[in-house]
Amino acid sequence: MEKTILTAVLLCALIVCSSASAELTGMDIGTTWPPNPAGSLTIDTPGSDYTVQAAGMDIWDNADSFYYAYQPVLVTGDFEAIVRIDSLLWLHDPLNAPDWGKACIMARANLTEDSAHAMVCRSGHNGVHLQARQVSGRHSISKDLGSGDVFGSPIWIKLARKGNVFAAWWAQDIGGAYGPWQNPSITWIDMPSSVFLGLATTSHLNTPPNNVVTAVYRNFSISPLSDFPPIPNFGPFPGPEGGGGYMGIREVIDNGVISNQADCNNSLNLGTGTIVDYTVPVLNIQDSGITGHFSPDGVFGVVTAGHRSYGSVDHISMVVKGIIEIPTGGEYTFCLNSDDGFTLQFPAHDFTGISGGGEIVPFDKGSALQFWGVRGSADTLGVINLPAGDHPFVLTYHEGTSGAEVEFSAAPGARTLFSDDFLLVGSGETIPAKPPVPNPPLINNGAGFRVTMVYEPYTAGPNYSDELDSAIANIEAAWAETLPIPNVVVTAIANWLNFKDPDYYAGGKGFPQQPFPGSEDGLDNNHFAMGIGEKSIFPLPDVAVCGADNGPGLTDVQSKLLGTGLFNSVSTINVAAVTPTLAELQAFDAVLVYSYSTYNNSVALGDVMADYVDSGGGVVTAVFEGLSGYNMQGRWLSGGYRVLLFTGWKNGLATLGTVHYPSHLTMRSVSSFSGGSGSYRPSTTTLSSGATLIAEWSDGMPLVAVKDIGGTNRVDLGFFPTSSDVSSDCWDSTTDGDLLMANALLYVSTPVTDKLTLSAGKSVSAASETISVEFADPDGTSSKGPGVFTKQTLPDSINLNSTNTTIVVETQSPTSGSVLSILDSIPIGYDFVQTYDLSTIDFSPYNTIILGMDGGYVEEADMAHLATYVNAGARLILLGGTGYNPFAQGLNDNFIQINVASYYWEIVSGVPDMTVVNSAHFLATGLPANYDFVNSGASYYMARITDSMATVVAKNGDGYPSLVHKLIGSGELIYFINSPTEFYWTDAGDYEILQQVLLNALLRTTGMNIHEEGDYTFLILADDSSQFRILDLAGGDPDAWTINDYEIPSGYELIRLPDGTGFRINGCCVDVKGTIHLTPGDYRIQIMFNERTGHSYFGLWSSKDGSQIFLLGDTTPVPAYPQINALELACPYYLLGDVNHDCKVNFLDISLIALNWLTDCTMNPADPACIPK
Repeated sequence: MEKTILTAVLLCALIVCSSASAELTGMDIGTTWPPNPAGSLTIDTPGSDYTVQAAGMDIWDNADSFYYAYQPVLVTGDFEAIVRIDSLLWLHDPLNAPDWGKACIMARANLTEDSAHAMVCRSGHNGVHLQARQVSGRHSISKDLGSGDVFGSPIWIKLARKGNVFAAWWAQDIGGAYGPWQNPSITWIDMPSSVFLGLATTSHLNTPPNNVVTAVYRNFSISPLSDFPPIPNFGPFPGPEGGGGYMGIREVIDNGVISNQADCNNSLNLGTGTIVDYTVPVLNIQDSGITGHFSPDGVFGVVTAGHRSYGSVDHISMVVKGIIEIPTGGEYTFCLNSDDGFTLQFPAHDFTGISGGGEIVPFDKGSALQFWGVRGSADTLGVINLPAGDHPFVLTYHEGTSGAEVEFSAAPGARTLFSDDFLLVGSGETIPAKPPVPNPPLINNGAGFRVTMVYEPYTAGPNYSDELDSAIANIEAAWAETLPIPNVVVTAIANWLNFKDPDYYAGGKGFPQQPFPGSEDGLDNNHFAMGIGEKSIFPLPDVAVCGADNGPGLTDVQSKLLGTGLFNSVSTINVAAVTPTLAELQAFDAVLVYSYSTYNNSVALGDVMADYVDSGGGVVTAVFEGLSGYNMQGRWLSGGYRVLLFTGWKNGLATLGTVHYPSHLTMRSVSSFSGGSGSYRPSTTTLSSGATLIAEWSDGMPLVAVKDIGGTNRVDLGFFPTSSDVSSDCWDSTTDGDLLMANALLYVSTPVTDKLTLSAGKSVSAASETISVEFADPDGTSSKGPGVFTKQTLPDSINLNSTNTTIVVETQSPTSGSVLSILDSIPIGYDFVQTYDLSTIDFSPYNTIILGMDGGYVEEADMAHLATYVNAGARLILLGGTGYNPFAQGLNDNFIQINVASYYWEIVSGVPDMTVVNSAHFLATGLPANYDFVNSGASYYMARITDSMATVVAKNGDGYPSLVHKLIGSGELIYFINSPTEFYWTDAGDYEILQQVLLNALLRTTGMNIHEEGDYTFLILADDSSQFRILDLAGGDPDAWTINDYEIPSGYELIRLPDGTGFRINGCCVDVKGTIHLTPGDYRIQIMFNERTGHSYFGLWSSKDGSQIFLLGDTTPVPAYPQINALELACPYYLLGDVNHDCKVNFLDISLIALNWLTDCTMNPADPACIPK
């Protein structure tokens, strides 16, 4: 018996038996269970009929998850296998099937989950397909056989092999036998001579309990090859042949629409159109930009010949022929960087490996490397074994529209990505690749991404995240803490974005992936939303324009406000036609009211606007509101809600005049204003009681006035809101009227929760006089002050804003107040305490603590008390210091390492008092590279910092740090050791240094920090839909974004967002790219993603100026691509979080980013770091 079995094994390992010689056996391949049930095989008729039950994620992408019933004896050589599939049904719904559930004949190289394979599949509702993984570990390809949906009918499928070319057919069932075989399709697979062969089944669902399908297979047979589709020719093509040292090129234009390689090859063979022949030593041509790896770039022959201008080469076909000399036989990798498609063949030789987009295509004279359709500039690499000697090649290339480019290079060995030792084919000398990006963007000052996940059950109803818009709504609700149960919200910090379901390996571009935060291991996690870059990074209000205006003015005002990028939404209500209800108004944070005609109901509108203010809503009014006949009446008029009490109006050219409070929020970033030829404005200057005039017109008429009405800010604007884009007599749209309106709406959208007023009358007799004033709470119970102000900056009061929790602790004498006067110029609220005893203060309401130190006797216990809050997440801004040893010891023990015994008061002659050594750090923004303090007292420094874990931003003259940043627990320390007292900071220049440091510390933004101007491409690969936004671009031109919509499969949609902020993809599983030109600065980014069912993954990469892909968020220069051999991990893109570029994210990377920190604007939405600059 043993001998007989052995003989059968040996025989079937050499030839294909006339029928299945050994009974099928089965196993799950990939992660399908637990907790899912294992697949099962039932032998209904031995050697012929089978029933399979299977779960499994899919047979797709880089790895598979399915049940395989296969012949245990390998099948060698050519064969054909046939089976009838009577049904493929969902176990829990026997009248249906998952759309992409699959029942297949499969030939497989081995039983690993990422094995190369070929299969012909019947799907649940998507017809019959030939699918394959051409090379082990590569993503799958699919070819539709044109059957349409065959659900409910038995059908036959056939798979055949001829060498490494595999073919698939399907046929209808006719009386239990197969009909004519239809629509054969072929593909090339890197397959061993002996393969596993059998039946593959997957449910395409891997979430219990509804995860199993049943496939019924009948009449399965394996037999010798009897039929095979013809393998097509590639060429020959007309045009110059090329030879040693040069390539022959033919270009053809004006020959119809060229969108794929079939169009290209037909065009080349027709002999019609405009033809240009020429020769070149190397192929490195582009028609726009600096794409590709090599420079200088050539131009297309049709441009040189004058048939096209540079930048307009579209619908072109090209054939390139030549001979390449191979000095030493072996494997070589050829790289085609192209926009759009190409085919490369070395006749009589087969490509055996591929990386990047495209596939290996079988032709009669050998397989070729091909990218079929359209794409942006990208690499495809093919590996081929060539013996020593001369080898002819043929390359066809086409461009559809936008950005033609092709580049042909090579390197010895088997490579999976481009590296700096590739040379242009035909180059006799080393031509270096384009250099890497020296200063790639920094994400959140190096601290990574804030990720919010919303998980929901299948029955979540209206909170379902199966569409991107509903997912975005869920994320925004989670940020606002209004998301109802049973949804589960998970927040996390991610240093890189390359997520996957724990049970499935897809996407990722070959880089290490991490599970989605909060996802469950071993499960297919479905129905969830992901948001990155909270809305609270910059709280964007929703506002409305309520204009009595039947013309184009409403739309103009709306567009101007949207163009500032300061609002989440701007709605319009024509109050000449309707009167909004209170509930309708309460959907907005603030409204702007103006009149150009009479209101629909002036009394009702006045009543509801008064109710809206009483409920905390913000109202800004503008001309002609307030003018008799055009004004709101009712309670608005009788209840004292007006700020400007003008009774008439005037016109005639006027501009911005005196600004009484330039630091007021309503004047932020306003540098110019012109009212146009009309300059419609009040003709009187009367203000209501308690109102403050912020700014005037050039003729003294009121332009901006504010008032606190019952704890709600109010603003009246003395100009007409419509711009010169509608009428030349309105305000000049090239000036800052949009910011005046936007700032006013932001100001009234913030409630007043406390107000400090002057506790005693003060006056300033001269502009340069400095006086000390004290502020007190309205109830008089406590003193909050003091502050030092000049005549120009002396306010009547300071508003404390509940959304900005900062406390200032001063241990100096009451006459010292430079810090407070700086804070008064910054739009934040703060509390002030003057004490030596810090241990009595409860710092828990505050996320920012400013401690001014000079001569204060602060003890070690006080510093330990402070440290508990900083470790819990607070930010400590420490100014100055003291030689008092208990303080120094407390500082050393709890915050930062200093030389406690070495407190110095010295100035180094001939050396700048302050030198910035880390100009990229957020604390260095706006600081001069070197500075000598005018008042020498300001250059006294009191501590020698020796802490290696602190990030040094600036140094003193003696070389020791003067401005540092350090992470401490969940919080941070910002330490500026130069003494902040008024004794030292009396010169204006010295004062500005301290002001800038405080501004940087309090108002720094999070987001993406761009250091170099250029075109930045953001690439997303995700399953399912996603959206990428740069919020600061709101109001810009959507067409400024270049997107690869031409590469997106039919049925999906890639669009530019209408507000100009970015792009979104409604669809999955393809590279999505958006390119935008950015100048240096901080940009707030927001990313949204939704997952329905099936496998899920999300990854984000980037590049600059079409050059090498780099790690978004890394602070170090990106080196040239590393050389990769067959045993190393491929890195076609730099992975977010891979700081040391070793293609792994591990402890070494974590160590390199250990000093980074991210403000948690969800947990602490009042953090001043969440306020825009």
